[in-house]
Amino acid sequence: MGEQTQLAGTEEVYARKILTQLIVLGAAIIVVGLWQADFLADVYLKNQLTHVGWFINGGILVLFLAGIYHIIREFQRLSREERAISRLLGNLDRGDLPTEGADPESLMVRRYV
Repeated sequence: MGEQTQLAGTEEVYARKILTQLIVLGAAIIVVGLWQADFLADVYLKNQLTHVGWFINGGILVLFLAGIYHIIREFQRLSREERAISRLLGNLDRGDLPTEGADPESLMVRRYV
């Protein structure tokens, strides 16, 4: 295989970039939350007329955090898949055994075999 595969070496960075952006966004949200802590406490904690508001706001927060956790898990899985694709394409370019060094549980290796 004399020609290099077009995608070899570029697949690994997509999920890592997005995870980095999520970390930066999370840090920015924490900083703004700490900066506006008094306002947020007034709106979400002190000015609740009934306990129903606590449950609704708590439920929204739990759903939001569960969604963020799920997104992070999926991007970590995507990052592992990207590494497996990169490894497989690199092995094909070098003429090595295609699945050598790739995660045997990855989708790419399972489909290739």
